[in-house]
Amino acid sequence: MTIIQKILVYYIGIPEYHVIMNTSVHIPDDLARRLENHMSSPNCELASRNAFIVEAIRQLLDEVESEGNWCEEIMAWQGCDIELQREELTGFERDLGL
Repeated sequence: MTIIQKILVYYIGIPEYHVIMNTSVHIPDDLARRLENHMSSPNCELASRNAFIVEAIRQLLDEVESEGNWCEEIMAWQGCDIELQREELTGFERDLGL
């Protein structure tokens, strides 16, 4: 769950939602050959190219979304006291298409 999703769920009460993404990707020939060689090797632990690509995306996103990539001011922020009435947020879920 992303930071934005956590904020929506925790502070505003919008229920967690799931995104399913199907996509087509052009993989350059040299990279496709490397992928095919790896997938056909006995060292490959994943059952499909799709599983391999999903794992590669997960690892890349984990790296770029890590706390080390956020500035100190954001990481040190403790929030603020904003008094909001839930009624003020009515329609938020509808506006976001959730």
